[in-house]
Amino acid sequence: SALFIIIWNPFFERLSDNYTYILRLIPTGVETIAFAYSIASILNLFLLLFFLNRRIKGIFNKEKFFLPQIKIFVSSVAMGFALYIPIKLLDQLVFDTTRTINLILLTGISSLAGFSLYLFLTWFFNVSEASTFLLLFRRLGNWKELLGKSERIIETKP
Repeated sequence: SALFIIIWNPFFERLSDNYTYILRLIPTGVETIAFAYSIASILNLFLLLFFLNRRIKGIFNKEKFFLPQIKIFVSSVAMGFALYIPIKLLDQLVFDTTRTINLILLTGISSLAGFSLYLFLTWFFNVSEASTFLLLFRRLGNWKELLGKSERIIETKP
């Protein structure tokens, strides 16, 4: 393997000399690890979808798969703006975020705005996955009733 590196070293030198200006545009900090992982995951998704489509002979319904994801993506981007704008405006104009209680209020208000917009948009776009998620919350909402039906008694020792 050392011989291979010695033989190919001039090739890599010429390659690096020719493309140095391109390589300088790529960020080289810690964020590059997250960026590379994201690109690899997206590539993995498309490769697996391609092989799945080939394996099941083209009966994979792409519209049923991608349309809800596009709706969820649009809702998520809108939620991001709904989180970012109140945080920036309230931070500069209303709250003094050097105090903990003001920071908690700022986080709560912006989170409520973003989450409510996300729920509204998923309802508006008629995303079936969001309705499944809301049904889970409804089912967990009556947890006392569900535990009351249980025949098993949970005892704690003092």
